[in-house]
Amino acid sequence: MQFYDQVRQYTAPQRSSDPALFFRWPHVALDDPELIQAEGIAPLPDGCGFAAISEAGLGGRVAGLSIAPCR
Repeated sequence: MQFYDQVRQYTAPQRSSDPALFFRWPHVALDDPELIQAEGIAPLPDGCGFAAISEAGLGGRVAGLSIAPCR
């Protein structure tokens, strides 16, 4: 099993910011998704929070979706 232990949102200071230097960009910690083996993570359309999706869960259960909006 694979669990995320943290999720961080990095924000480019400018549109032209070099993605190779993202570790220098301002960032915030977000709540981690409570999904086993989360395979994808993407920002919500309003830019505040994220969605995560998993593969099939334990015992062949269907995939899971977790939405984490801003507080």
